[in-house]
Amino acid sequence: MLFDFNLPYHQDQDQQEQKRLEGVLERIYSIDPRATVAWNLLVKDIRATKVIAPVAADRFGKTITQLTRVTVQVVDSKGNYQLLSANPLNQQIDLLAAQPTNIEVCRHACLAYEVDIISLDLSQPNAALPGYSSAQVAIQRGIFFEICYTQAISERQQRVAFFANVTRLVDQTRGHNLILSSGALRALHIKRPADLCMLGKLFGMSDDQARAAARYNYERVLKKAETRKSTLVAAIQIESMPPESDLKRKQPASPAPESKSQKKKKKKLAASSS
Repeated sequence: MLFDFNLPYHQDQDQQEQKRLEGVLERIYSIDPRATVAWNLLVKDIRATKVIAPVAADRFGKTITQLTRVTVQVVDSKGNYQLLSANPLNQQIDLLAAQPTNIEVCRHACLAYEVDIISLDLSQPNAALPGYSSAQVAIQRGIFFEICYTQAISERQQRVAFFANVTRLVDQTRGHNLILSSGALRALHIKRPADLCMLGKLFGMSDDQARAAARYNYERVLKKAETRKSTLVAAIQIESMPPESDLKRKQPASPAPESKSQKKKKKKLAASSS
């Protein structure tokens, strides 16, 4: 089955753009009529997200599953990007991703952001890679790293950087929690699952890892997204302890110790009764 979780989508739709999107779907339909795809909207502020409408629903609505995805471009780890499970807007998005622009942000995303996917621009010489420790934390949290293979279709210098960065990412993740997406602007750039498996091996993955990145991990991403959307944030109220002086006032007073005369009277009463 064909999955592609990164089909670029622009909010300003004109006739030419609509025709381009339909051409991409036609290519996907020719490969697998039961494919699952995600229209990806890249934003800098998630609050500016608009509704992503299905493309050519009358033609492909009953065959191809079309999901919505929002990728937030993050430039500052201290910025408030609302990538939290408490944000109700995030629960309306099928797939939520972060695109870090530097290493610090990437590591912060691995540790803190409630996202399904971390998407990296691997065509840059100084790509924002997570490092081994942060990558392992992200994997334990169920986050997946995305490799967009169309980034290799570029100038020679960027292509060289892409293959070097992909190799490093596979090493840092140990080949786990990776997915292959197209990021395709043209229909001809869409690859078949068998081609993706070959790409995964070319990137340094084992046979099993390449098959997972090209076929099986997408279902795991969808389960992660469902968990994120259904998570409820519960607040636990802890009552403050009263001051120590108040506790002492509330405790019952202990009886005063008996005097010697009282003890003698008790002994006489006990002797007379016996």
